[in-house]
Amino acid sequence: MVLKMILLLLCVVSMYACHPTEGLKIKGGHSHNDYYHPRPLFDALRWGMVSVEADVFPVGDRLLVGHSLGELSEYKSLEELYLMPLYELYRNKQLDTLILMVDIKEKGEESYRILESKLDDYRPMLSVFAKHRLQKNHVTIILSGDRPSTIFEQTFRYCALDGRIDSISFAYDYTFYPLVSDNWEKHFSWDGEGAMTPHECQKLRDIVNQCHEQHKLLRFWNTPGRLPQSLSFWQLFQNEKVDLMGVDKPDEFNAFLND
Repeated sequence: MVLKMILLLLCVVSMYACHPTEGLKIKGGHSHNDYYHPRPLFDALRWGMVSVEADVFPVGDRLLVGHSLGELSEYKSLEELYLMPLYELYRNKQLDTLILMVDIKEKGEESYRILESKLDDYRPMLSVFAKHRLQKNHVTIILSGDRPSTIFEQTFRYCALDGRIDSISFAYDYTFYPLVSDNWEKHFSWDGEGAMTPHECQKLRDIVNQCHEQHKLLRFWNTPGRLPQSLSFWQLFQNEKVDLMGVDKPDEFNAFLND
């Protein structure tokens, strides 16, 4: 415990000695349900994704990865699929910047305690959040799903929260909600066919501006995962400066960017 407190103090001192970052300033593909790919994490990195998403459930003292309880395996933990290989890439200087979105499917506070207990081992590669300050590093962890409220009580942490298009997510700054994500169909009717109405175009621009004025990234989920509709959405998001674009097939998104 004493060693942990010393490391924590050193991190805080280092953070305030360095120039902080106003927001994450990351743009690109978000690998949705990344763990479904043949090579979780590595397929996303190969095709240039800047964000990966892993759904987790707390089981004992571990976070197991899967979309439902029936998918869980003791051989597929968040550490084994993501944290450990990311740290190995970091140590070998083969890692750029990446968002690791941890979508907590249940028991948010318990899951956060489990995750916190693991993160000191990966401290050198992790972004750090403190009061009104973000020290960006190679890996930024953002918690979605059943998001723990205890984060609001902490002055120093390795995790932040995934916001929504609501009043509370804009009441707190980017050190609590560096990313705002929401259900596309909750806010828009456009489905990728034909032209978007002027009203919806302006609504999207207003949301983008609101996020960017607070140095927050923006992402939408529940958009088409298959061509050709996905291409229409990626093009729209690229044109309108939506930061993270949901991707089910990273190779197709890579081809879109390089077309």
